[in-house]
Order: sequence, then C-alpha cells, then structure tokens
Amino acid sequence: PIVGGATFDGRDVFAPAAAHLCNGVPLTDLGPEIDPAGLMPGVLPVSREENGEIVAEVLWVDRFGNCQLNVDPL
Repeated sequence: PIVGGATFDGRDVFAPAAAHLCNGVPLTDLGPEIDPAGLMPGVLPVSREENGEIVAEVLWVDRFGNCQLNVDPL
C-alpha cells in the first residue's frame, strides 16, 4: 500500500492537475465528483461567554498590530 506523509504535498497533486487542465483535459476526467457535504470543515476555535465576559482567541495579527478575533458581531 502507498503510505502518505504527515503533510499534504500540494505540489504532487495540484501541479499535475493544473497542467492537465491547461492542456484541455476536462475537469471531469481528473477524478470522481465528491459531495461537498462530506468534506471536513476547517476547525476554528469558538468564542464563548464566561462570567459575563467573552473568551476569544486571536486568529491573526497584521504588521500594524491589528488583530482578528473569533467573535461574530452582534
């Protein structure tokens, strides 16, 4: 059996797929269609309220020091 590594090698999948598409191969020839509902969503931390305070996580900080939290606006 083929054993995969711990990381996803996009180079080994996306580059050949892109080359086939650029050469006119139909998208349907690259593989079977899959149901998007069966895909795993990205895991985002969920904010919550504890003792009247919002507990959140910083998702990213830009070079100006602005940060985005995982809190939806009310």
